[in-house]
Formats: sequence, structure tokens, C-alpha cells
Amino acid sequence: MKFRKKFFKGSWVGLLLVVAVVALLFSFSVAQAQGGTVFSVSPASAEVGLGNEVQLSLWVSGGVNVNAFDVTVTYDPAILSLSKWEKGSYLTSLAVVYQSNQPGTLRVAATQIAQPEVSGDGVLLKLTFLGVGEGSSNINITEAIFADSTGQKSYPATENGSLTVVLDQVPSSTPTVTKTATPTVTKTPTATQTQTPTATATMTPTPTTTDTATPTVTKTSALDSVPTQTSTATRVPNNNEPTAVDIQPSLTEGPETTEEKAEVIGDGNDKTEPTIEVNGSNFYANTVEKTTERAQTREERITRLVWAFLGGALLLEGIFFIALIHRNKKRKDDDYLL
Repeated sequence: MKFRKKFFKGSWVGLLLVVAVVALLFSFSVAQAQGGTVFSVSPASAEVGLGNEVQLSLWVSGGVNVNAFDVTVTYDPAILSLSKWEKGSYLTSLAVVYQSNQPGTLRVAATQIAQPEVSGDGVLLKLTFLGVGEGSSNINITEAIFADSTGQKSYPATENGSLTVVLDQVPSSTPTVTKTATPTVTKTPTATQTQTPTATATMTPTPTTTDTATPTVTKTSALDSVPTQTSTATRVPNNNEPTAVDIQPSLTEGPETTEEKAEVIGDGNDKTEPTIEVNGSNFYANTVEKTTERAQTREERITRLVWAFLGGALLLEGIFFIALIHRNKKRKDDDYLL
């Protein structure tokens, strides 16, 4: 009877120990997958006029030991066009390992070079979109992987955004015309000031009674200079024309910068993904399929570890059970001898 009590007591202790270890392992895996870090689109919702541009940010909140990243963003190419993307201020001395800027999809993988890991909040990337079609498009973060300097990866929680293209913001070009007209008015006093010294110079050789005539001459010359405003007024469209020319290169800067970066990074037709060594470890620009396989491999390792621990616990219980039987038998033999 005593043996049965001891056996059941030992079995319950072992079972509780196994349950506690399994719960600890699963809680550790969940914490490793989330970690409290949030990667979001800021602002979460915005509007832009058809044919105009707007800039959105990819914001990191509560980052921990971030040294590299692999991010994929998708949008509706029928409504939006990605003019350009820029690096934010969250990480410095970035080396782009991989980038793909296709209509509807942007993927960027980069790592810091000889810089300490970063924790906290900040802007990781800046995206400039052009409204090409009326409607609303989701800005989805379909993949987000962070890594520290040793190559240990973490997966932050993601928050997507939306961008709406509307028509009522097209007349935004009219204020630029009025702004260019105001500088022309300020330029006219400068022209009159240059003419007044010339009038004083003509007064010096005539200090006689002709002084009364010279002021009238200067006044008439000042009035005569007023029609020069018409010439300055004609400069208004001339000043506007360079501004229109300056706007056109700004629209083409997006793809040009993308091509230059693509040449620095490597051939876009190369299907092998490059790697970069950071403090003695390799950081891989994994595709979404490889990331999924790694996540499955990691879950398989955890499952194997749990089963190994369960087997060890059962083995220890068996040894403990045999020891109790042997001890009870020995006591019975001693009682029999007595």
C-alpha cells in the first residue's frame, strides 16, 4: 500500500514537471516570434490627388537589437505607382543586400556595416507614391524580418495602411502660379532703385536754377520706369517655365535612382540571392518560401526537443519505479529474516 502511494506520488510530480517544461518552451517560441516589436505603415490612412505624390513611412516601434532587415510591401499598381524609396534614420551605414522594385511589390533587404545594434522607435524606410488611378489601395507589409549582429532573426507584428487617390486635389498647381507672380512685384522696386542714383548723377553738373527742372525729370524717369513692369511681368512665364522643367526631372528621379542602386547591388536577372557577412556570420536575403521552410524547420526542432524531453522524463520515471520495487523487495526480505 505504501509502495502504491509513493509510486503515484512520483508519477504526478514527473507529469507536472513535464507539463511545466512544455509550457515554458511554447511560451518562449511565442515570445521569440512576437517580441513586442511592431512594424507599421505611417500614417495608417492618407489621401493624394490624381497625378500628385505623397510620402509614407515604415515605422519601427519597440525594436530590440536591430541590425538588418528584409521587408516586402505590396500595393495596387492600377491606383498607385512607387516613384522612389529611401532609407530612414533608424539604421545607419546601410548596405543593400537585395532589392526588387516591381509594379505592385517592393522588397528591400539591407544590413548595417560596422555599426552597433539599434533598439527603440524610428523610421526604417520612406516610400513615395504617385496617384495614377482613382480609388483606394491597401499598403500591406507582407513580410518583415529583423536580425541582430549575430544573425538571430525576429519577426515583428505588422500593421498595414491604405492610400486613397482622389480628383479634387488637382487644382493644387494654381497656388504655385500665384506664388511666382508675387516675386515679380518685389523685383520692380529694385529696378527703380538702380535708376534713382543715375538721376542724382545728372544733377551734379546743373547746380543752377535748373534744379527745379531736374526733379521733374527724375520723377518722369521714375514713372517711365513703371512700364518696365510690363517687361518684368513678361518674366513671370519665363520664371514659370524653368519650374515646369525642374518638375519633370523630379518625376524621373525615382526609376533612375532605382537603376543605379540595382547596378551597385548586382544583376537583377541573377536568381541566386547574395549573402553578406556580419561579424563572422552570414545574413541571407531569403525569399518568402525559404522563410516559411525555416519557420517549419524551427517548429520541427522544438517538437523534437519536447519529445526528447518527454522520453527522458519517462525513462527517469521508469528508473525511479524500478528503484522503488527493489527497495520494497529488500525491506520485505529484511522483515522476513527478522
